[in-house]
Amino acid sequence: MIEGYVWDIAEGPALARKAMELARKARSTVALSLSDSFCVERHRESFAEAIRSGVQIVVADEDEINALMETDEFDDTLEAIRSYDNLFVMTRSAKGSVIVHRGEQHVQEATPVEKVIDTTGAGDAFCAGFLYGWVHDKSLAECARAGTLCATAVIQQVGARIEKGVMD
Repeated sequence: MIEGYVWDIAEGPALARKAMELARKARSTVALSLSDSFCVERHRESFAEAIRSGVQIVVADEDEINALMETDEFDDTLEAIRSYDNLFVMTRSAKGSVIVHRGEQHVQEATPVEKVIDTTGAGDAFCAGFLYGWVHDKSLAECARAGTLCATAVIQQVGARIEKGVMD
């Protein structure tokens, strides 16, 4: 997993390219988190090149993926990414998530909660759950459910770390 914020440090783009090269040699999958929409604005061209040349999984929230595709509406974004072979994992807060890969699209509803306490880390938690499912060869639907489970746990507490025992 490469965090988009790495592009904000001087040696970051070179480090990301090296990581992608090592992953390719090891036949590993490279995932890129777009980090935030401002980060996408700063590094759009470099992110696009990475996605074309070495990233297999793009993880983003709705604002980030819209910024990357330079669209204002999510439906336009969905249309724009159809020409890519990459796996796009996109979170949409209360609207759930949308997973798109080579013509397959899966919509995962958000889990209703009584009260959202703190959204800090929800996207990272979703990503962790999704990638856990991915490395365990789960279907895209199962990966999305795992991501939703993790994100739902995080938003019902203060802080980004899921407390021990919450997921049991």
